[in-house]
Amino acid sequence: MTRWKRLHATWDSFMYWLGRRSLQSRLIAAYIFIILGPCLIVSLYSYKAINNMYLRDAQEKSMSLLEMEQLHIDTQIESMVRAAQVAYDDPDVRDYLAHTSDLDTDELVNFNYYSFKSLTRIQYYNPNVTHLRLFSSSDIVEIWPIFFREYRVANESWYKKAEQMNGTESWSFQYNDPDVVERYIGQLPAPTPKVSLLREMSIPTGHHVGMVQVDMLLEKFSPRTYSVMQDSKSQMLLADSEAQIFTREMDSILQANPEMESIIKERLQRYQDTGEWEIHYKENGKQFLLLHQRIERINANLINIVSMEGVIQDISRTRNLLIGANIVFITLVTLIAYILNAFILKNLQLLTEEMKKVRRGEAYSGITIRGGGEIGELAHHFSKLMNTINTLVAQAVYKQALTKEAELRSLHNQIDAHFLFNTLENIKMLAEIENQRTISDSLTSLGE
Repeated sequence: MTRWKRLHATWDSFMYWLGRRSLQSRLIAAYIFIILGPCLIVSLYSYKAINNMYLRDAQEKSMSLLEMEQLHIDTQIESMVRAAQVAYDDPDVRDYLAHTSDLDTDELVNFNYYSFKSLTRIQYYNPNVTHLRLFSSSDIVEIWPIFFREYRVANESWYKKAEQMNGTESWSFQYNDPDVVERYIGQLPAPTPKVSLLREMSIPTGHHVGMVQVDMLLEKFSPRTYSVMQDSKSQMLLADSEAQIFTREMDSILQANPEMESIIKERLQRYQDTGEWEIHYKENGKQFLLLHQRIERINANLINIVSMEGVIQDISRTRNLLIGANIVFITLVTLIAYILNAFILKNLQLLTEEMKKVRRGEAYSGITIRGGGEIGELAHHFSKLMNTINTLVAQAVYKQALTKEAELRSLHNQIDAHFLFNTLENIKMLAEIENQRTISDSLTSLGE
C-alpha cells in the first residue's frame, strides 16, 4: 500500500510539473509520446524479425552446406562400395585368396596379367580411392600394392570388428594411413586421416578366407572437413560411431574453444540415446551453431560449427541503424512540430500578451488576429468583452460625474441661501439699532 501511495504521489508531482509547462511544450511532448510509442513497437518488431531472419539464413545456409557435403559423401561411399564389389565378385580373385597352395609361374603370370590388371583399373577409374587391398588368410604370394597376407593387419581392432560383420559392410575411420608392409620400421605414419570400407570374404559361407579393404583419404571423402581453403567462421567435422572427431587443424574453432569438443561428444551421446540435438552453443562469450547431419550408412555424424560473430555484428549494425533512424525521425518530427506549433500558437501568444497588458492596467487598444478557428473566436470575444467593459466603465464614470455635479450644485445652492440669510440678518440688526421695528419685522419674515 505504501508503494502504491508513493507511485500516486510521484504521478501527482509529475502532473503538477507538466501542468506548469507551456502549451507548446506539452503539445511537443504529446507528439513525441504519440510518435515514440509506435516507433518503438515497429522497431522492436522489425529488429526481432531481422534477428530471426539473420539466424534463419545462417542456419539454412549451413544446413545447405551440410546437405551438399552429405551428397558428396554419398557419392564417395558409392564409389568405394562399387570398388569393393568388383573385387568381391571376381571369381579369380576369390580363388586366389582362398588358394591353399602356391601357384606355379604360369598361373601367377596369367593372374597378374588379367585379374590384377582389372583391379588396378578400379583405382584408375576411381582416382579418389587411395588403396584397394585384399587380405588372405592363406599364405599366398603377396602382390604389392593389392594382395597381402592377413597376418599384417589381423591384430588391428578395426580388422577384428570387420570380421564380426559376417560379410556385411564395415566402416572404419583412422587418424593416419599406416604402411601395411612396414617398409620404414620406426617411422611414424604421416597424419593422413582416412576412411576404410571392409568386407569379409567367405568361401563357402561361414568359412573366412580374406578381407576386401577400400581406403579413401578424408580430404577427398569429405572435402569441406579437411580442405585447405576454409571459411574461418565455420568448421565442418566428422564423428564416427566411437565419437572420434576428424577435422582440420589449421584455423580450428575447436582449438580456440577447448571445451567445445567435449560438449559435441556429450551431445552425440545424447543424440544416440534420445534422438535430440541442441544446435545452440556458447563459449568465451561467443555464440555458435552446431548443425548436425546423420550419415546412417557409415554410422557417422557430420557436424558443421558456425560462428555467429559475423551474424551478431550484422544484427548489431542493423539495430544501431534502427536506433539512429528513430532518433533522426523523432528529432525531425520534434523540429517540425515545434515550428508548426510556434506558427499555430502565434496568435494565442499575441492574445496572451494583450491580456497581460490589460491586467497591468494599460489601455486596451484592440487586437487584430487573422484567420478563424478557436483562437480567432476567442480573440473576437475578448475584444467584445473589452469593448463592453470600456463602455460600462465610461457609463460609470459619466454617472459618477453627474452625481458629483448635482452634489456641487446642491452645495452651491445651500451656500447661496446661507449668505443671503446672513445679509438679511445684518440689515435687520441695523434696523433694530436704528429702532426701525417695522423694517426689522419685515426682514425677519423674509429671512424665514
